[in-house]
Amino acid sequence: MKDGRKIVIKHESLKNIRKNLRRMLSLVIEKRLKNISKSSEMAWKNRYFNGYSPIDEKRRIQLNKEYNDLLNTYHHSILHCSGFCKGDISDKDMIYDSYYDRWFCEDCYHDMQENLDPKRWFNKGIIVNDNAKKPCYNLNWCPYGGVTEAFRIRRKQTKYTCKIFGHDCPVFYISEEITEDSKKFPEQKLSDTVERIRFRHLSKYLRPEFFKPCHELKMCPYGFLCTISKTRNNPNEYTCKLFEKDCPVFYKAEYASENFDKKINSEMSKDLKNFLL
Repeated sequence: MKDGRKIVIKHESLKNIRKNLRRMLSLVIEKRLKNISKSSEMAWKNRYFNGYSPIDEKRRIQLNKEYNDLLNTYHHSILHCSGFCKGDISDKDMIYDSYYDRWFCEDCYHDMQENLDPKRWFNKGIIVNDNAKKPCYNLNWCPYGGVTEAFRIRRKQTKYTCKIFGHDCPVFYISEEITEDSKKFPEQKLSDTVERIRFRHLSKYLRPEFFKPCHELKMCPYGFLCTISKTRNNPNEYTCKLFEKDCPVFYKAEYASENFDKKINSEMSKDLKNFLL
């Protein structure tokens, strides 16, 4: 299918036929997905009873595969808009994107094209620290969390892309080779201002169980982002000694890591193999 191919129907009678056909097929798929999910759930619950065997586990795995295959096929079909619209698309003209191999309604397709413009994102998509390393691989959690959504979206995944959030990892833009024990600030290299990043704080800590990552990483993943963090009258263990502001980790960190899924899948495969043997 050609990239940007638009399927347009102008005749009202044909529009009604398309609308009804899409709705009917979507309902059939939805019903089938529910039935598979119910069967898989019942098979999973049966593991608590005597008689649950490797054959039952194999059946559950087959059901999960069937569910995922059907859902994936539906999401790649013209019955589904892969954008962020939440309305009924049964009567909408659709546009095909060859890179994603998916269909989008016109509004979502144009929004996606606009989102790909690097000038829309922080620092206009200009990389500052090209050789930086994503901190989640060392920490096994993400120090940025939702802050990542202020950074560039690319058409194709690169080394800069966070596989969890889909945006460039902020480490390539704002990180600095300093720790809270450094003697002076680095020279700011950004052509943008960190105030542009949406950085709201709550009255209570969201993640007090995290720790300042600069000592583990031997660098600060936040850099000048720390300058717009919270100031305290009485500095405490949450305060960065260098910036004299709260370390953003206690507000923004999340338990997400690019290597987390690999570890979990590896452990699950090993446990399942041992069970079947």
